Amino acid sequence: HIATEEKAFYTIASFNPFTTLTVFYAALTGVILYLGSFVSGYCDNFVMYGQLHARIRTHRFWRRFISEKRLDKIGKVLEQNLGAIVGNLFLGFALGLTPIIGQITGLPLDVRHVTIAGGGSAIAFAKIWDKLSAFEITATLLGIFSVGLMNFLVSFGLSLFVAIVSRRVKFKEGRELIRLVGERFKQNPMQFFFPIKSKEISDSNHSTAHSLTPSVK
Repeated sequence: HIATEEKAFYTIASFNPFTTLTVFYAALTGVILYLGSFVSGYCDNFVMYGQLHARIRTHRFWRRFISEKRLDKIGKVLEQNLGAIVGNLFLGFALGLTPIIGQITGLPLDVRHVTIAGGGSAIAFAKIWDKLSAFEITATLLGIFSVGLMNFLVSFGLSLFVAIVSRRVKFKEGRELIRLVGERFKQNPMQFFFPIKSKEISDSNHSTAHSLTPSVK
């Protein structure tokens, strides 16, 4: 087994939502996930508005050493992947350093990501399943569910808040927003679970944005 028995018991106990700060840590992780998407989006915007692809392809210094064809390929790769790369790097450092900062400062800082929580708990269960009580198993499963829920609610909630503010949607228009989301779900519920084509995203976003854009009097 990957985990020792002592480590397995510690892992199970750490996900108990009744005796630990698991829910708070999951909410903090949701903030980090949101910041990761924010950083990724910023880099994507920088690439597009800064015309990074064209600037790399026509850069005088690099053209002395690299062919234009290869520079064009490098520019395309960065244009398509820079946001994801930087976003993932940010998440890796942020998720990894948060517990360390908590240990150094003595502050209650830790992370609880649903994927890591599920994987770690599965390893622990495999090691000490027969030594756990029904309450411990139930509490751990509830903790994993709470982690996933808080990860989603906090990260999605912050993203939604920023989107609403950027579109200048007033609080009283919240009902209209909920109605539009409900209609979208009725029309094509699979969009909420599986990726859709870019053209469909553009068309649907245009119709939603048109409905939510406040009229200018």
